[in-house]
Amino acid sequence: MKKTLMEVTKILNEKFQVIPLLYGSFALEEILKKDYQAHDIDLLIPIEVLKNKIDLIEAFVMNGFTYFNQEVLTFEKNGIEIEISNLEEWIKNSNWDIEENTLIHQDKIQYELLSAKNLEKLYQFLISDKRRSKEKKQKDQEKLNDLKKFLER
Repeated sequence: MKKTLMEVTKILNEKFQVIPLLYGSFALEEILKKDYQAHDIDLLIPIEVLKNKIDLIEAFVMNGFTYFNQEVLTFEKNGIEIEISNLEEWIKNSNWDIEENTLIHQDKIQYELLSAKNLEKLYQFLISDKRRSKEKKQKDQEKLNDLKKFLER
């Protein structure tokens, strides 16, 4: 999963001069060092970059990713899905303080990691989202409970 994250991040850094923000279950695993069986990589980029959808698709396909025409920009490689969404929308929905996030540098590649406090806000938002399934909300609540314990330390 980490290898795919680095590959995706490299494409976004080099071809689009953007530093993506890692959020969701994989970000939670990185922060809490606990396996939540993340099945995908959730990334956020600015809407200005997302507007270049055709260029994004072309860049990823040229690097061996398969594109899926879904509501969220979705790619797959080696059995790992990558979903790329609108950064500004999630900042607004979850009321994040983006200054709290951590910038990760690895092998000349950069991405941001959503902070534990911002992950807490994310899961609070997801639990209240009427469109989310009951099963997902139960998993979200478990993750939120773990985050609260982590933040209390």
